[in-house]
Amino acid sequence: MMATLTDTNTPSGAGASRRTPTLGSWLLTKERLLLGVLGVLLLLAAWQVCASLKWIDPFFTSSPKDVVSEARIYLSSPQARVDLRASGKEFLMGFAGALVIGVPAGIVLGWFRRIDALIDPLLTFFYASPRIALTPLMIVWFGIGLESKSVIVGLMAIFPIIINMAAGVRTVDRQLINVGKGFQASSLQMLATIALPASLPSLAAGIRLGIGQALIGVFVAELTGATAGVGFTMNQAASNFQISLVFVTLFVIAGFGVVLTLILRRIEKVLTKWQIQ
Repeated sequence: MMATLTDTNTPSGAGASRRTPTLGSWLLTKERLLLGVLGVLLLLAAWQVCASLKWIDPFFTSSPKDVVSEARIYLSSPQARVDLRASGKEFLMGFAGALVIGVPAGIVLGWFRRIDALIDPLLTFFYASPRIALTPLMIVWFGIGLESKSVIVGLMAIFPIIINMAAGVRTVDRQLINVGKGFQASSLQMLATIALPASLPSLAAGIRLGIGQALIGVFVAELTGATAGVGFTMNQAASNFQISLVFVTLFVIAGFGVVLTLILRRIEKVLTKWQIQ
């Protein structure tokens, strides 16, 4: 009876110890995040040391201390709220348009071979063309208001979405398609139940690339005919040699992209959880 009790208690104790997280296991699971944070901190520390010791000219390079001080001034000012509202509208309208057009277009190009053969040369031409150079044309067509800026943002973001979506649909495992054919599923049924779920990682990659391109589009759109926006303020600050403010606006734009990318990765993990073996 004693042996039975001992045998019964031992596994539960071992299970309890296995369930208790240790510092080492926590550090291992957060290793990538911690190393990334450490890399950023080391870069900022090196930047501050070089500026303090005059190894670099602070007038042209600023320093983390000055950037933080400038960030407090700018982010608490009414101008920051106006800039964020203007750039946010441009980004949301342009990126939403890129998604609404780009995702269906990528599905059609990836699934229908003849349509892909018809459109692919045009898609390649416009993707390879310097779309930033189309900014004056967009202003002529749509004016200097929100519409032209949103179109510029959408043009920058749409091509990564189309190309990655089409590639994801086009490269679906043929065995899965054959299984669908074996069950006599129609082409649209296989597209909806097999191709689209399997292409979600490619779509997520396209959206991540599109976010970066859209943020570049926001800056480019605000270089001409803008009166507000984070890119407008960055351009004005660069013209006036306000280097600290240039870095502040740069970090605002880049930080917005990082936050959106992290949110997208979370969503991607939830939607593609079924693919994890």
